[in-house]
Amino acid sequence: MISAKITFEHWAYIFLALSCTKRPSAPWGAAPAPREVQKWWRQLVSWQSRSDLTPADLTEMLSDAGAPECRPEQVTGLCGVLGNYMSARKRSAAFLKEKHKHKREREPSERIAAACAELRRAIPKEIEWLEHDMTGLPEVSTYEQEISGLSSLLDATNIKHRPPRFVDEEVDLRKYDAGAIRLIFFSYELIFGQSGISRGSPAVRFIVAAIQRIGWDPVSPGAVEQLLRRSLDRRVRVLFNTN
Repeated sequence: MISAKITFEHWAYIFLALSCTKRPSAPWGAAPAPREVQKWWRQLVSWQSRSDLTPADLTEMLSDAGAPECRPEQVTGLCGVLGNYMSARKRSAAFLKEKHKHKREREPSERIAAACAELRRAIPKEIEWLEHDMTGLPEVSTYEQEISGLSSLLDATNIKHRPPRFVDEEVDLRKYDAGAIRLIFFSYELIFGQSGISRGSPAVRFIVAAIQRIGWDPVSPGAVEQLLRRSLDRRVRVLFNTN
């Protein structure tokens, strides 16, 4: 149930940020998200985390990255996002270990969740390649049909009205995925407002540190900057039809 203080415009912004690769313009402008929006986000993402990562840990990481000063209670949502990935990575490692030990056949729900997770990782990269490959070609209808089909398949992997959980999804034990980068950056902007995405910016520096804290292989600030620029450099307006 949406809080009475959370407007449909606010909800639409969060939904767009989670469900697409565009960078929606925040209804509250370049400033940090309103307190009620941050509270709702914290409730949405924090419940599934089973890690020992604390808001104080996050505050220190943000300070080391050069982020503006903030209080521990402001970062609980971001703490939940990182904690979710840390917990999911541990569950994935435990599952693979158990699977190797007992050769257990996965339940259908586990197989479906894993397949959807893999599609969400692979399809955006394929769409990006197709869009780049068709640039300058006189005939692009075949490419457009392929992109449309892949986009529909990507939409089908997202269960409607489902909060961003990582309960049964198989998370790569070594390499981050683009969705993680976008979600961490989105959570960062809720706290600090509109942020730069250059390789030396506090947001990018924090994401680099967050990837290592989750347990994935290190990645360069330049790689994070390129990923953010490819997928989030253009902003889109938040439109929500209440009729």
